[in-house]
This record gives sequence, structure tokens and C-alpha cells, in this order.
Amino acid sequence: MSVIRVKRGTTTPTTSNVTNVGEMAFDYNNDALFIRGSSSMVRVGAMEQIKFYEGNTEHYHFEHDYDRNYIYKFHIVCSTSAKDTSSSYLKYYEQYTLCEGASATMYLKDSNSGVSVLTGRSKNLFYLYDAYNTSVDPKYATTKVIDFEMSPTQETSVNSSYAWVIQGKSTCCASDQSDTPITFSIFSHAVDARLTGVEIYSGLNAGSSDTFAVSVYRMRRR
Repeated sequence: MSVIRVKRGTTTPTTSNVTNVGEMAFDYNNDALFIRGSSSMVRVGAMEQIKFYEGNTEHYHFEHDYDRNYIYKFHIVCSTSAKDTSSSYLKYYEQYTLCEGASATMYLKDSNSGVSVLTGRSKNLFYLYDAYNTSVDPKYATTKVIDFEMSPTQETSVNSSYAWVIQGKSTCCASDQSDTPITFSIFSHAVDARLTGVEIYSGLNAGSSDTFAVSVYRMRRR
């Protein structure tokens, strides 16, 4: 049987390593296979990180040409060095124009016995209702972990996408203490747009020091 070998190395290949569109390269330190696109290297068969940011801020705007051939995943870790009872919220943009849509949220605070449900339509601020539960004061910081996934929808054909659905969850708690309260929310948004921007506001800015880190991944769906 004949042997087919692709280019190989110990790091993620770049377009300077692989010159021809469709040519493949293998990072054998991380067992990752890549193919050369028109302007970038695309990882085959796995999620590809397309953005990482961290800094001392409460929010971040990620401008990107969101492609309907992909599913996008966001992971956010954020904090402030004080008690902060503000809710996170998301904004969605098409060519820097703020977009509207519908939302549905369920959230639970561990000092309450039930789950609260909220819905809304024609909104341009999408609140996550993940504010800190004040049953116990934080000793050091208020922190949140937020995850959500964005998927294009289909209209009258498989090739027509005029809206995106966003599904996610958020947990808010105190940092570095075992008796922390927890607020947990699950949310879904339907946004009427061809998305080109997502802005994430953590709501955490009451302290003298704020932190914000976001990782964005994409995965081919077709």
C-alpha cells in the first residue's frame, strides 16, 4: 500500500509554512491536522480558537464576520474585587448597528426555593439575570463564568440564514470561599441579523480591580 505524507512539525502551521490552498500539515506534538485555506490555516475535525483576550475591563466587543457554515462558542471568566450585584448582558450587531431579538431566561439563586422565568421580545439588551446573590458577602471578589453557543438558523432553504440562535448559561459566585452563594442562569436568544459583532458586559465593575478573559472558538457544522 502506498504512503501519503503531509507536511509535519511540532507547532501549529502558518500560511508561510504551507503555500498551496488545500495543502495539509500536521502538528504531531498536539495531534492536530490543518488544511490551508485562502488566507489562513483551518484545523480539521475540531474546534478552532479564533480569538483570545484578557485584560482589566468589564466588557469586550468582538467584531467578526460570523459565517453560517460554523457554530461559535464563547467562554468568559470575569471578576471584580468587591461585592457587585449587577447582571451581565449581551449586545448583538450587524455592521455596527445594534440588533433586536427575543430572549428567554431561567435563573436560580440558592437562597430561594424556586426558579424564576423571564421572557422578552424586540429587545436590544439581552440580560442574563446572573447577578450575585447577597446572602453571603464575598471576602475577596465577585466572579462569573459565562458560556454560550451561537448557531445560524435556516429560512426557506438550507442556504438562507437571516437569524442566529444563542444558547448559554452563567454562574455567579464569590471567589476563594467555600460558603459562597450561587446564582445560575440558563438563557436563549433569537437575534434577527446577519451577525458581525457581539459585545459582552459582565456587570462586574464595583471593585478597584476588574478582570475579563474571553475565548472564542468555531466548529464547522457543514
